[in-house]
Amino acid sequence: MLKRMIILLALLSICFAATSGPTTVASGLHQLCSTTKSTLAAFIMLSFIVSIIPLGIGAFLYFFKKESKNLKLVGIVLLVIGVLCIAGAVFGVIIYLLVPSLASSMMGNGTGVGC
Repeated sequence: MLKRMIILLALLSICFAATSGPTTVASGLHQLCSTTKSTLAAFIMLSFIVSIIPLGIGAFLYFFKKESKNLKLVGIVLLVIGVLCIAGAVFGVIIYLLVPSLASSMMGNGTGVGC
């Protein structure tokens, strides 16, 4: 009996939760789109700027300090960190370009999100 009441209550709450229709979904997708575009733009620029530091130091240590194995290894690690920063920025650019089209395709029926 208790299980049936819980299931009925869950079904009723689902029915009442969707009363506002697609406008709530559209506004949520618009907010997601605008937030993603604003934060990812800063992340992409910061990631490209931050990647310059380990790439420069790593290249210097790897190419000019070849007599020391430890410094050469540190240079390789710094080069990898710099490349990972650039890879994160590239993934950010991909997400930045795909979010508006994905958000508007999620709405369907030609309804644009407007971002």
